[in-house]
This record gives sequence, C-alpha cells and structure tokens, in this order.
Amino acid sequence: MKGKSSKRTLKLSISQVSIAVLLLSMTFTFLAVVLVVAQEPVEVRVSVPEEEVEEGEPFVVTIDVDSITNLSSGQFDLSFDPAVVKVSDVNDGEINGEDVPIFMWDDTDEDTVKVFIMIMPMGEVVSGSGYLAEIEFDAVGEAGAESVLDISNGVLTTIGKGVGKYEEPEEIPANWINATIRIGGEEEEEEEEEDEEPTPSPSLTPTPTLAPGETPGPTPSPTLAPGETPSPTPTLAPGVTPAATPTLAPGITPTKKPAAKAKATPTPTPTPKPAGFEVIFAIVVVLVIAYVMRKIKK
Repeated sequence: MKGKSSKRTLKLSISQVSIAVLLLSMTFTFLAVVLVVAQEPVEVRVSVPEEEVEEGEPFVVTIDVDSITNLSSGQFDLSFDPAVVKVSDVNDGEINGEDVPIFMWDDTDEDTVKVFIMIMPMGEVVSGSGYLAEIEFDAVGEAGAESVLDISNGVLTTIGKGVGKYEEPEEIPANWINATIRIGGEEEEEEEEEDEEPTPSPSLTPTPTLAPGETPGPTPSPTLAPGETPSPTPTLAPGVTPAATPTLAPGITPTKKPAAKAKATPTPTPTPKPAGFEVIFAIVVVLVIAYVMRKIKK
C-alpha cells in the first residue's frame, strides 16, 4: 500500500512541474512582447506654423511629441540661422492637457538655444501626445531667406515610483526630426522683373587713337543684310590727294552755301534760208535733164 501511494505522489509532482514550466514560458513571452513595445522610439519633431512667415513678423514653433509614456524630464538644443530668425522667448509645453514646465532655457550661442523641461513636482510623470515646449521667433531676414531649425542633443527620461522610494531614471528612445522655415515677401515680384530681358541699347564704336608714327589698320567691312548691295568706294587717280575736311574753331557754326541757280538754256534761233533757193534748184535740175536728153539724141 505504501508503495502505491509513493508512486501516485510522484506522478502528481511531475504534472505540477509541467504546468509551472508552461506558465513561466507564457509569462516570459508576454514580458518580452511588452518590453519590445515599450522600447519603440517616440517621434519628436519641430513643427512650424507654415512653410513661409512674413518678413519682420513674429511666429511660434512647437516641439511636438506623439504617444509618449511616463515622461519625467528632458532636454534638447535647437539651432538656427541668426541672420534669418531669432529666438525671443520659450514657453511651457502641454501633453494630454497637462503642463510640461520649462525648468530652464538659455541661448548659449547666437545660433542655438538650450531647453530643459521637468514635470513638477519631481517624480510625477505625464503620458500622451502634445508638445514639449513653445518657442517664439522673430523673422529678421530678408524675403526669400531660409533657415533649418535643427534639433539635437535630445534626451527624454522617465522615473517610476517604488514603495517609499523612487527608481532610477531611464531614457525614453526618441527620433528627433528637423524643420525648415522660409521668409516670404516681395521676392517673387522682384524675380519676375529680373526675368524680363532689358532692351539692349545701341553702343557707339569708339574711334581708336593712333600713336605718333602709327599707321591705321584696315577698316573692317560692315556686315550687310541679306539682299543688300554694298555701295562702291570711289577710287582716286594716281597722284590725286583727297581734299582735307576743314576743321572749324570752337563756337563757329558752318555757313551753308546757297543753292546755285540753274542757268537758263537759250532757245536756238533758226537760220533763214536764202530767198529763191527752191527756184534755182529746180532750174538746175531742168538744165541737167535737158543736157542728158540732148546727148541721148546725138
């Protein structure tokens, strides 16, 4: 009887061990899934109101965050082009309707502002979506200028509550995303005016000045338009020297010569024929005919 009782007890112990192992395996699997989900990075991005802001006007940038869990504190640097934008103030953030206080901010350099946040009182945490901070800028650049708002050195931490004490803070994985801001204005109109090609002005060819003893080179022939015939250049006979153009003294205006009057062409006077010329000519013809007839009769 005792042997049978011992055997039954052994079988019961093996069944309990198998169930315990199965439960432990399921627990470890569940914890592994929870840890993987918890370690997924949150997205922190620089959010600008729009792609363009007005020249000389203020604007606000927020540091947005989505679905963060148990945020306790954090910090980041935001760099920019000081010739385009300038930080004027940094205000508290808000996540899921709860304030995210700015512990401290400092414009460490002309082109960088450093921001520290901390949930108060210390040890408290917030979860959800919203923004870590609100940063006020002034657009100090000219129209068309751009600046990258570069967020770097970002760290987010969480701190869990223990029994009568606080646990060590842990870093929350995050992806930090930049943005670009552009100053709008009248630059587009200026670009359109620049695109219009100006009408070229005719330029005068300067007359070269010859040094003493220098001989002028050949004059280049002008380019004729299609179908145009060049005018002939007059050639002087050997030994003929071209007449020099007289140079007037300063202030003297050349006097125009009066147009030459056209000379009247005389009308020719008809020469009178001698009187009786036709009669004499007729008599001579008759005498010649009579002489010829007489010769024939002989």
